[in-house]
Amino acid sequence: MKAKRGKTAAGRKAWTKEKLRTEILLLMGNLLLRRGDTDGALGRYSDAVEISEATRDRANFVEGHVLLGRLFRYRNNPEKAQEYYRKAVEIARETGDDLATARALRELGILAYFQKNHEEALALLTEAVGLERGGAGDADVARTLATIGNIHRKDGSFRKAEELYREAITLQRGVCDEYSLGVSLGQLGLLQLAQNNREEGQRLLQESVELLKKTGGDGEARLMRNAADAILAP
Repeated sequence: MKAKRGKTAAGRKAWTKEKLRTEILLLMGNLLLRRGDTDGALGRYSDAVEISEATRDRANFVEGHVLLGRLFRYRNNPEKAQEYYRKAVEIARETGDDLATARALRELGILAYFQKNHEEALALLTEAVGLERGGAGDADVARTLATIGNIHRKDGSFRKAEELYREAITLQRGVCDEYSLGVSLGQLGLLQLAQNNREEGQRLLQESVELLKKTGGDGEARLMRNAADAILAP
């Protein structure tokens, strides 16, 4: 009996070690991707997926596929990105993990949005936020709501877009997600400018730019300003 317990403990220790190694690889991949080293990130993510598959670590297997999908989206390879995202959705559904499913659906929906497949994106993101409301943190829910708001804004449904942006902003203020809050404020500001609400739009954009610069989003701040200038141009 003691031998059996010892064997189980050793197996559990080995599994925990591999799981920790996988999570470190994913974290290293994220850091490399932020630095623009997509080749380095690809290597770390691929190693993590290989280990998680061998150890039947479904959670990190799904996460690895989501991150690989994002990497290929950044590389402007939507077909490969979609392949990884769909695999992540498939495995997450099989395991019954609603939050992992929601994360994969959100990324797949964002990809569809960037490809201008708004109907598909809206369906995917609406399913994702429904799952997230059942247990995800407010930061995740807010990001999905803001992305759905972007679709409605692009499609001219300004009232619906504003409702979604404002809900996202309320949630982001509550969890102090300053970078995402800056993005949402900027999107709402652009929406207000598009409706000729210049004073409100400029106020929102000013707060957006300040938050984005504070959180290292200088590039995003410039994009917000350029978009505002385009709207205001005679």
